[in-house]
Amino acid sequence: MVSHAHGDHASSGHDYVYCTNGTALFMSYRYKQNRKDSYQVKLFNGTFKIGPVEITFLAAGHILGSAQILMEYQGVRYLYTGDYKLQADETCEPIEVQQADVLITESTFANPEVIHPDPIQEIKKLEGHASNILLGTYVLGKAQRITDLINRYCPERRVLVHSGILPYHRLYDEHGLKKMTYEPYNRREMKQGSRIRFIWYRP
Repeated sequence: MVSHAHGDHASSGHDYVYCTNGTALFMSYRYKQNRKDSYQVKLFNGTFKIGPVEITFLAAGHILGSAQILMEYQGVRYLYTGDYKLQADETCEPIEVQQADVLITESTFANPEVIHPDPIQEIKKLEGHASNILLGTYVLGKAQRITDLINRYCPERRVLVHSGILPYHRLYDEHGLKKMTYEPYNRREMKQGSRIRFIWYRP
C-alpha cells in the first residue's frame, strides 16, 4: 500500500501497488518499468480487504492523490497517516480527519512549538521586486502548490516552469482539481523578461 507518490514513500518493482488514482498516475510516469496492471487503484473512502484486514484510503491533504491508510482488524482501527497537511491547498484533496485506536504518523514537525508561516503572506513577499526571482522546490506537490498560490495572489506575474517539472504540472492539469497558469522555461525570457516568477527543478 502506497500513501503517495513521493520517492521516499513510493518505489518501483512491486507486483501489486494499492493506491489512489493520483498516486498511480505519478508512479506510472516516474517508474515506467512497472507493469500497468500492478496498480490496484482504489477510491477515497471505498473499503477493500487484504486478507482479514479492512482498508480504507482517506485524503491526507499532502499532494494530489495522497492518502492516509485506515486498517481495521478484529475491531481495532489503525490509522497510518503518511505525510499530511492541515493547511488549505487547492491543488489536492483536503485532509479528512478520522478517529482511530492506534495512530501511526510522520513526526518531522511533531514539536508543537514549530509554527509554519502563512503561505499566502509568504507568496505575497514576491511582490514589489523589479528583477526576476528563481524559486527552488520539489517537482511534485510543492511546485504545483507554489504555482497555484502565485496565480492567485500575484496574478500579474508570469510563471516559467523547468522541463523537469512540466510533466507533473500537466498531470495535475489533466487529473487534478484545477488548472494552473504557467509557461515552459525559456532561458532568454528568464534573463530579459519582466516580472517573471520561475519554479526551478530540484531532484
